[in-house]
Amino acid sequence: MKDSRRDEILIVGCGPTGLVLAIELARRGVRFRLIDKRDGPTMMPRAFTLHARTMEMLEHMGVVHHFLKGGIKSRGFSFNFKGKDVRPSLDFSKMDSTYPYVLIYDQGWTDKHLREHLESTYDIRPEWSTEIVGLEQGKDKCKAVLTHGKTGAKEAVEPTWIVGCDGVHSFVRKSVGLDDSGSKYDGMIMEMMDTKLDGFNGEDELVHYYISKDNFVLITKLPDGHHRIGVSGVSVNRADDQRLTQRERFQNLLDEHLEGVTLATPKLERRWEVRRRIAEKYRIGNVFLAGDAAHVHSPSGGQGMNVSMQDAYNLGWKLALVALNQASSSLLDTYASERSPVGEQVLEGTDAMHDIIMAHGQGMEDRLKLTQAKGWHESTVMRISGLSHNYCEAMSLPPELRLPNGIPPGTRAPNVKVEGERWLFDLLRHPRMSFLIVQDGESDPAETASVASSLSENFGRNANVYKVQAGERFKSSYGSYDKPHVYVIRPDGYVYCHCLLEDVPLLTNHMNEWFLPKEDLVGNAPISAKNDSEKEWWPKISRWLWQGMTAQSSRRDTYR
Repeated sequence: MKDSRRDEILIVGCGPTGLVLAIELARRGVRFRLIDKRDGPTMMPRAFTLHARTMEMLEHMGVVHHFLKGGIKSRGFSFNFKGKDVRPSLDFSKMDSTYPYVLIYDQGWTDKHLREHLESTYDIRPEWSTEIVGLEQGKDKCKAVLTHGKTGAKEAVEPTWIVGCDGVHSFVRKSVGLDDSGSKYDGMIMEMMDTKLDGFNGEDELVHYYISKDNFVLITKLPDGHHRIGVSGVSVNRADDQRLTQRERFQNLLDEHLEGVTLATPKLERRWEVRRRIAEKYRIGNVFLAGDAAHVHSPSGGQGMNVSMQDAYNLGWKLALVALNQASSSLLDTYASERSPVGEQVLEGTDAMHDIIMAHGQGMEDRLKLTQAKGWHESTVMRISGLSHNYCEAMSLPPELRLPNGIPPGTRAPNVKVEGERWLFDLLRHPRMSFLIVQDGESDPAETASVASSLSENFGRNANVYKVQAGERFKSSYGSYDKPHVYVIRPDGYVYCHCLLEDVPLLTNHMNEWFLPKEDLVGNAPISAKNDSEKEWWPKISRWLWQGMTAQSSRRDTYR
């Protein structure tokens, strides 16, 4: 067994979760290894929806244009209950987002774009056929054993941190004692195929659900011209007639719901068990869980890949700061305190959708009634899109730094116009903290300029400082005051705090309490981007960030 170089971080799993984490670390100059036991990428039918909050994340990462070129902008979901005239729907087109739709885009292509961005920008490739087979934790580092499939050679590595992005059957999760446990959906099977459909007249801009008492069929158009067909139900769970091919069983279910629609020979097929579980602790020592390694739920609503990538997006900037010795390691505790409640929210939301479309054997009237409940449409759209997910309960700040009128700390910062035709997201597209000095009410230009200069002097390249005019659209989202006020927005696009301009000295003192001395700001040698314009790492940021996010409830070390 050979010893390897010591990289600070080992990312296990090269799906969308591991790739987002890798890009976020690379943007900030942190060295890591990205391994996957598979021989290479796969195009097996998997997730196919990208929701609004994920699209905002991809914009911030600088890759959203790849997805917009090829994806189908779906207005939402259509529910067709067999024998019922009422056809509920979920309309995503009214959301307050730059991306008011569900983008239909296969996970295989999502992975491909992220891999290509990682390589073309940072000259980093995944290490395929590389499997983790041993994991131990020491006091301040981990010890892992890797095997290389092509040669069978074993390699000992000692990263400081290991992040398990290795899916449902996560080796990393099992190694830290969080093994599989019971599932609410034990025995439920989902099958999926990509194929051509003849005679189907459903709109391409909708995801169609056809629901009966004992089964459901999902149909959506894919960008390559095929249709994605998903089925689940009593007959699928039992696989009643083993003599039938998957195509024949799919055709039988289609015939139950639609007339004159026929399947062509499938391009791809997949079958898996629907599971439900969540890790109540996302971090054990220097080992983290993200994505399906931490939470698995019903596919209803198509949220799995999205929430998994958001896990990585939350962890990436925090892990980078600590790895570069620019923040206290306590910042990493906030990953679990923020993402675990979101995981719980996603489970609740997918359970609610599951009870409508996949509660096989239950009465149709009761399931249809769930779609008629007051507030069902708005709350479901906000939950599925990811726009309602927030970290408000995990934030702890002095009252002067959380003004009552505006966007609460811990909430996503919505995109609004700030200067003519310029949008707020244009200002935030960098890997640092952002200070927005909002020139509202009666403002003294000299005072505003002085505060901006002071913030820039205090925090240097730790953050970008902007002066913005409070137009009506900005005021309607971010609040209005009779004097200038300041927003601090985190690298992941969530509001950290909000105060009056006159309280900036308090804000500065609060932040300076948590800055590491400049002489201590020594990190790893940065990864250089191929293009100088892409050199985006976040140097010399203060450890004050973690202080306001340490409020969290105690959780047991269980995995349910």
